[in-house]
Amino acid sequence: MKDTKKITLAAIFIALMFALGYTPVGTIPLFAGASMTTIFIPVAIGIVLLDDFKYSLALGIGFGAVMFMKVIVPYPASGLLDPYFINPLISVLPRILVAVVGYFIYRGLSKIKVNTLKYAVFGAIIPLLNTLFTLSALFIFNSSEVSEIMGLSIISVLGLILLTNALPELVLGTVVTPAVAVTIEKVKNRRNKED
Repeated sequence: MKDTKKITLAAIFIALMFALGYTPVGTIPLFAGASMTTIFIPVAIGIVLLDDFKYSLALGIGFGAVMFMKVIVPYPASGLLDPYFINPLISVLPRILVAVVGYFIYRGLSKIKVNTLKYAVFGAIIPLLNTLFTLSALFIFNSSEVSEIMGLSIISVLGLILLTNALPELVLGTVVTPAVAVTIEKVKNRRNKED
């Protein structure tokens, strides 16, 4: 894929992240201040289709920027833990790491020859990385305050977030990432044959 096409595709994925970030589809509230995000999906699909480190890094920066902007200009309302995400080390850095580490994991998955399976596995890994890195940053900087706000021990908070956020996101990523990536690849291959 030529650089112009990659730049355009990366820009589309970043724009899609911002669009998801400011619509109800981007962050679906669950309960106890938890919410399920769908904003990781353009990151996962972008890493798969662009297969290039620098564009993966750009997607991670875009992901972090969206999550940071969501706490600065909240839509539709602030979540219970949103004030902690004003710190870019909690809102931006983990999302950059998701894309960077995700890129290398995707490269490692290249041994899986069936694309649908490879994309499904990768689609499950990205939200897990997002949860792992974001929770790690949140607890490194604010563990006692988060436990106090939620009225639970740190272990209970982690368990609650894993069940309410990570599990639905994992299922979503496993289903949506291969469906969209395979469809885009088919369209791209059809166009290449026509040219």
